[in-house]
Amino acid sequence: MGVLDIIYPKLFDAADQIFPEFQFQAHESGWVAAAKRDLDGSETKQGGKVYIYRDRPFRLWSHRLGEGLSFWGYLAERDGLHPQDSKAVLQQLAGLAGVELADRYPSAGAISSGVRSRGQRPVEAQQPILQAALQWMHEALYSAEAAAVRRYLTQQRGYSSEDIEQMQLGFLPSRDALEAHLLKVGYTAERVQACLGSFGYYMGKSHKLMIPVRGRRQQVIGFCSRTIIPTLEPKYVNTKGLDKTAALFGYGFGCEQLVLVEGVLDAAIAQAQGLTQVIPLLGSSLSLEQLKQLQGEGVYGITLCLDGDRAGAKARKRIIERILTQMPQMRLRIATLPKGSDPDEMICTAGIDAFQTLIDLAEGIGAYCGRRLAEQMRSKPFTVDVRDRLLERCAKIERGLIYPPDRYDFQQQMQTALDKRIPPAVYEQTLLHLQDRLATPRDLGQVA
Repeated sequence: MGVLDIIYPKLFDAADQIFPEFQFQAHESGWVAAAKRDLDGSETKQGGKVYIYRDRPFRLWSHRLGEGLSFWGYLAERDGLHPQDSKAVLQQLAGLAGVELADRYPSAGAISSGVRSRGQRPVEAQQPILQAALQWMHEALYSAEAAAVRRYLTQQRGYSSEDIEQMQLGFLPSRDALEAHLLKVGYTAERVQACLGSFGYYMGKSHKLMIPVRGRRQQVIGFCSRTIIPTLEPKYVNTKGLDKTAALFGYGFGCEQLVLVEGVLDAAIAQAQGLTQVIPLLGSSLSLEQLKQLQGEGVYGITLCLDGDRAGAKARKRIIERILTQMPQMRLRIATLPKGSDPDEMICTAGIDAFQTLIDLAEGIGAYCGRRLAEQMRSKPFTVDVRDRLLERCAKIERGLIYPPDRYDFQQQMQTALDKRIPPAVYEQTLLHLQDRLATPRDLGQVA
């Protein structure tokens, strides 16, 4: 049992005192707010809009907004703490709950219990085993054996010592060494074997750099390992059974718009420097289930910022198509990195402010799709067949552009491209086809 499993029920039991702003009243299913206030701080016409359910004693829910926030995320924001500062937030939650933490890094999840009685397991064995593994691997990163990995992080990737600490990176010399440590501090052989069974063959051999992957409560739910050998593929290997849907929530809670990057290191360095809305894709795709999970958490907008290489372009195309066809209500923007670059490199070379500017200037999905189609038009002769294929693609894209500004941007890009590229003899006919599939310029002009 982790410390949060002890803290959250205590916070629930005292919700009327912990959350006085909601004036909670006891209810058979949990707590109901009497205050005319919603979860986002807005005023409501009547009370009863915010709930805490007894079977979920770690989350505040808003029925009007259709979303919820964890105690962790809400209390961190309310009390002026950084959600990623696990130590400070956990200490705050423990203080509110009246739980005394052990005098050690509190994210380990240990609770102070005084002198250990005969036969009791060490306090290390009371914390989640993945967190214990991370703590040991993070300390191992400063060993002599890890010198090559440290050089890779500081010289090749450009991380500072503060970045490495904030990212909580680790080094796995071997699975045998980790197994010996976990057994020594009191975990049972069965528990250790179950943990190490998720570590792939390459982990601790060719892939020794360990990156923690966190879930909703900022707890470690798995690891992503990386090789520092330039020619070795794959570069990254995840622990088996890693829940990538849950991993999408390893960010600052309460974000309504997220920045989605490819790699876990891309997200880790951005988060380490304060951009908690940046989360890792952990692969080359975004499933419909993941999109629904994000929407259920109150996320309504995504900015894609994938690597500026061929793999990034392919992943971007797949995700755009999925959102336009299966989740068009998710507002989508595209941030385009220079060719051959990635977020991690840009942050370390140009700085976090430059990366933030790139995100701020991201194109809306209508403008992006229109621009890309226009570029393709300029690359080939504009025949009737090319025109017909173009119109088919326009119609397919248009069906996914449910927001008028996106539709307007798309049409404006296409009209400008057609005006410059198409032969005059077929311009009018093509434009009529295009307008027939989209909306009229007058309608679009009203929402520009």
